[in-house]
Amino acid sequence: MEFDIPLALTDLETAPARDGALFPRDVQDVRSMRDAEANELVERLTHDLCDNDPTCIMEQDIFDRAYVCVRDFHGLSAVARIRLCDALCSNLSVLSSAAHTMLAAGGGGGGGGGG
Repeated sequence: MEFDIPLALTDLETAPARDGALFPRDVQDVRSMRDAEANELVERLTHDLCDNDPTCIMEQDIFDRAYVCVRDFHGLSAVARIRLCDALCSNLSVLSSAAHTMLAAGGGGGGGGGG
């Protein structure tokens, strides 16, 4: 599964031309949720991100929840925003380490690198 980095966050909502590219499919409106519902969404997401393999972000349901929470970040309560940031930072740190290990083990695997 691949992910294209968009110019604008909401560009992710447009289905990519490539098969297999990751994009949000179940887009909820967090801003229209009650605080308790939005907090539950963030709680489930943080649990998934922190208690599973770092690549779990590539699972469609987790990616969808992460997308809507980031897109509607300002609509979340202060506590939910803090929890979301902590979980995303933690996941990204572990994901970066895992990706580095996979690349090192595979010899960099393939195509022009640059970084």
